[in-house]
Amino acid sequence: MNQKITSQPFVDAYLIHQKPYLEKKLIIYLFTKEHGLVPAVTHHSKEKRNNLTEFSKLSCQLLIKPSLSQLKKIEIKQFHPPLRGSYLFAGLYINELIYRLCQANQANEELYHLYMQSIQNLSQQKPLSKEVRMFEYQIQHLLGYGLNFECLDQTHDNWFYFTPDTGLKPSISKQTQLYQRKDLENLEAGQLSDPETQQCSKKIFSQLITHLLGKNNIFIKNIMPKKDN
Repeated sequence: MNQKITSQPFVDAYLIHQKPYLEKKLIIYLFTKEHGLVPAVTHHSKEKRNNLTEFSKLSCQLLIKPSLSQLKKIEIKQFHPPLRGSYLFAGLYINELIYRLCQANQANEELYHLYMQSIQNLSQQKPLSKEVRMFEYQIQHLLGYGLNFECLDQTHDNWFYFTPDTGLKPSISKQTQLYQRKDLENLEAGQLSDPETQQCSKKIFSQLITHLLGKNNIFIKNIMPKKDN
């Protein structure tokens, strides 16, 4: 066996997405601390198929390449019980955000730890809406799309509007989406316990995603039950 391959270290990873490739291969997307989101090709063997488990921490031997890496070996390092019901949809939604928003092979250690903590919280069935909104809010910040709250200090207005191009602005006329100062102040402080603040954060993130990816570009949201969406 090639010495270069056998000497590759194992790295911790989470399975984010997979799809068929050629006749007996898969392209998988692994989220790692060291390399970020890694697209990799692998043979579709029974052993690998059994270990390609979503939401469990995996140990993977990867041959990293600029475009498409190679997955050589994979083991389950820390098994998480399967997510069920609304928590499963939330986990799949979080995976799709990672898949759609992250650039390949760009490490983001903070985002990796956020993902790991979010999956653990979903496994423990912590309050669902708060967990999803917090992940949305923090991935927005960590990928460079965070809100600029300076306008809150520059005016005493109580209502604001948001567009992805201009950010937050005081409301000077009747806008289709209005956000209250108290909710924006909660967001600035990272406090998302209030249901009204959660709705504010959800609407702003939805505007941002539509701007970045187009309408209906998050597939899982099209099949999620309405109460979880």
